[in-house]
Amino acid sequence: MLTKEAKIRILEAFYGLDEIFFGKNATELNVCCPFFIENYMQIKGAFLSIVAEMYDKINVNPPIIQEKVDSKKLIKRAKKVAKVVRESAARILKTKRGKQEIKREVISALRESEENVNASKMIEEKIKEKSFTLAVDNFVLARALTESTNYKYLDTYEGKILENSYKVLRDSLVEAAMDVLNLAEESDD
Repeated sequence: MLTKEAKIRILEAFYGLDEIFFGKNATELNVCCPFFIENYMQIKGAFLSIVAEMYDKINVNPPIIQEKVDSKKLIKRAKKVAKVVRESAARILKTKRGKQEIKREVISALRESEENVNASKMIEEKIKEKSFTLAVDNFVLARALTESTNYKYLDTYEGKILENSYKVLRDSLVEAAMDVLNLAEESDD
């Protein structure tokens, strides 16, 4: 059973994910096709349900919150944390290992794509995708693992299934967010 504080972390993630991807609430974006926002929101809901299950299984136990938390405080805290994790992801990507990972992903994507692909655009997309992935992991998992009393659960068979589900939904969420961003950029043009 999740504690009140763990549930608050999940709500914080609900708001923080939009901040990571868009810098504002997803519903505030101007896109031509609302289907893409709906798709993003559905995937975000599925992702957060996996996160909730993961938090429960690894016994995430954040410090007790004494103050009353309302939606304004929650959104403010989510924005602050989202900014920190985005900056952290950018720093990680600038490391030698981060650059090697991007290079490996770009080479793999170039091999799988058609011959007439815009390599510059693909590199930019892969950097953005990797940055989002790192930011989401930092936002959702980093703190949770430090506050967990049973993180070794993830080493079990069931834990591996849960972890793989997390990764699949996280990647789908990043892809959906990038689709929304691309549409929002086109709408602004």
